[in-house]
Amino acid sequence: MQHFLPIRLAKSVNLVALSVTKLFRTLLLASGLLIAFSMQAQTEFWTSLSEKDGVEIKALYQGCDDVLIKLVNSNDYSVDISWKETLVNHFEQTTNPLNDGKAKTISLGPNETVSGDCSSSENILRTKYSDFITSIGDGLSTIEIKEFTINRDE
Repeated sequence: MQHFLPIRLAKSVNLVALSVTKLFRTLLLASGLLIAFSMQAQTEFWTSLSEKDGVEIKALYQGCDDVLIKLVNSNDYSVDISWKETLVNHFEQTTNPLNDGKAKTISLGPNETVSGDCSSSENILRTKYSDFITSIGDGLSTIEIKEFTINRDE
């Protein structure tokens, strides 16, 4: 003997199944978007290294093999910037000048921001550290800015 559900009950079960499927799809999409946004936010975490006279130097430790540098001029006038970078190994208590100890210089316009990227060959906005260590930004090794000067460009 076969049992048949009443048609009304069968339609209700079908609607519940469709609602659960839609809810599952929505949750899956929302989870995927959340993961994508969190990964993007993680790759865009710039650490402030130094700030002086309306100019800030930041570093991005994640990404390619080098540390990327970002310069932000918050002034309403152009500036000439000069700085030296030093690698500090907090575990071994050592410091090593980067860029052969030479100063890096750049000019920025009013309210201008420039930053290095992994595909750029612009060495002034990328800092090579792999000659000294294999990882950076883990709290054991950081970059410090020395001799940071800003001159108003007239």
